[in-house]
Amino acid sequence: MTERSSGVADNPGRYRRQRSLYAEDIAGFLSRSHESVLGVLVGATGFPVTLEQRRAWSEQVEILRGSLAGLEGRGRLYFEYAIPRLGKWIDVLLVLDHVLFVIEFKVGQAAFNRAAIDQVWDYALDLRNFHETSHNIPIAPVLVATKAKPLIIGVVQRANDPLMPEPVCVGAPQMRVAI
Repeated sequence: MTERSSGVADNPGRYRRQRSLYAEDIAGFLSRSHESVLGVLVGATGFPVTLEQRRAWSEQVEILRGSLAGLEGRGRLYFEYAIPRLGKWIDVLLVLDHVLFVIEFKVGQAAFNRAAIDQVWDYALDLRNFHETSHNIPIAPVLVATKAKPLIIGVVQRANDPLMPEPVCVGAPQMRVAI
């Protein structure tokens, strides 16, 4: 694995400008051990990572491993993708076939609150409006509340931008259906 594809930091404690902390194709992500993915994420930050953040990443990795199984060769994912204009990080950016999924996880949450929906929506809008390669491709914002009960998934298209629906809200077991 090269530094470019895995997102490894230059030196511990030194931040290197990069768009994401971890970037890999789906096949590579699925073939890596859980611990290896977490190690890359922690190592790429360049600063101490809280136990709460490690647990959140661990749960995200497990959910994505189950959701992406069988989709090898169809895309690439990026953990903690930087949005410089907002000074924020998208939990996971997934490029699958021709669709860009903006995924925000709320680990341990059972409900979809308005602030979380607005957060994933803002990330998707920022990519749509300020990330040139995202201007003319479908963008699907997805909010995952890991403890939410299953619900009926519906996609609401917007008349002013048919390439970007309203955010889809799902629990962890529905992640595969959402993508």
